[in-house]
Amino acid sequence: MTPGDPSSRCFKLVLEYDGSDFAGWQVQPNARTVQGELESALKILTREEIRVAGAGRTDAGVHALGQVASFFSTCRFGPAELCRALNANLPRDVRVREASNPEAPFDARRHARKRTYRYVLSRSEPAVGRQYVYCPRWRFDVDPMIRASECLMGLHRWDGFSRRDPDEERYESEIHGVRWVEEGDRVVFEITADRFFHNMVRILVGTLLEVGGGVRSAEQFREILEKRDRTLAGPTAPPCGLFLVRVEY
Repeated sequence: MTPGDPSSRCFKLVLEYDGSDFAGWQVQPNARTVQGELESALKILTREEIRVAGAGRTDAGVHALGQVASFFSTCRFGPAELCRALNANLPRDVRVREASNPEAPFDARRHARKRTYRYVLSRSEPAVGRQYVYCPRWRFDVDPMIRASECLMGLHRWDGFSRRDPDEERYESEIHGVRWVEEGDRVVFEITADRFFHNMVRILVGTLLEVGGGVRSAEQFREILEKRDRTLAGPTAPPCGLFLVRVEY
């Protein structure tokens, strides 16, 4: 269904999912994806070929607490009924938390103004919930990581902290917020921006961990941002600790 069909309605969904067993959000041939599971469930319920738009194309192994999706359908389901029906047909590692009918045509990806990602680090490796945190095998000091991340605020080019994408011409976006929270062994890094690029948060975290481990200084971290050279940055942190927390419109 498309926005041009007068009989179709726009639906907005807020999703939560465990990305551990997914090859990411976006549909891929011969791979299990969140978008693929959602579209399969919608086809069963509506008997329509529906293409769903997602606010963030999370990578393999990345989780979501507040992914937003949108689509058009001629189905007669109300939002609450659709929410229940989808959860009855989706696998248990994907849940629809909210459903609504926006008054105006709505596109989850194009209309998003801000996205917030969270990366969870742990100083000790848990047995339970280990797929939701990253536990580096070296000690790290959070204070220099906090100081280094202060330079991230504002409008920047992110070439140095992004995986190269042939479709991307200008790696520019504005960071609206950076937050750190320490809870026992857990260290949580949250970042809000109008746009993120491929592997951006994970490369930032991997490089900040080098700062925390004393491998590089906060000044050297800032230098990577200014020089926009990916080869100068640190490794890409694993996906297990990354969550798409919320999307603002």
